[in-house]
Amino acid sequence: MILIVGATGYLGNATARRLLVAGEAVRAMTRTAAKAQDLQELGAEVVVGDLRDEASLRRACDGVDRVFATAHALMGRGQESSKYVDDLGHKRLIDAARAVRRQPV
Repeated sequence: MILIVGATGYLGNATARRLLVAGEAVRAMTRTAAKAQDLQELGAEVVVGDLRDEASLRRACDGVDRVFATAHALMGRGQESSKYVDDLGHKRLIDAARAVRRQPV
């Protein structure tokens, strides 16, 4: 299964659609589940998560083989600024993916 972080954005949505058409299992991570309804209808598993929330990242990464990160905070301010999303958030995502891979099966 492939986790797409930022699955409702332009790149994430297009990638998820192509993977689903190709028969790949896709988990679409978004902050707002309703925005991913179209992907769910195409067969994606939708998970609500946020790059600023470590627990949600661990849940999103659990059971996936690969992670494709497309989320960004280019125009964000305050707690949604690049510092918290693009820097710290992606570091948390990497840590979460590593942590769930180390769990015994």
